[in-house]
Amino acid sequence: MNKKTDEIAADLVVAWLNHESQVSTKGESISPKEIAQAYLDIHYAVIYGQLPEDRKNDD
Repeated sequence: MNKKTDEIAADLVVAWLNHESQVSTKGESISPKEIAQAYLDIHYAVIYGQLPEDRKNDD
């Protein structure tokens, strides 16, 4: 299977959204901005093998 980077990122966002809908106990919806940011972060991670600098946890 040879998927394009954008397809992989989109699939991962869909998987994340499915997971969030199953584990969410608050019933809060995810905003379009959060979805777009998740796509951009995942796309970046797929290409560069790491999260963008502003998304890294300093722990």
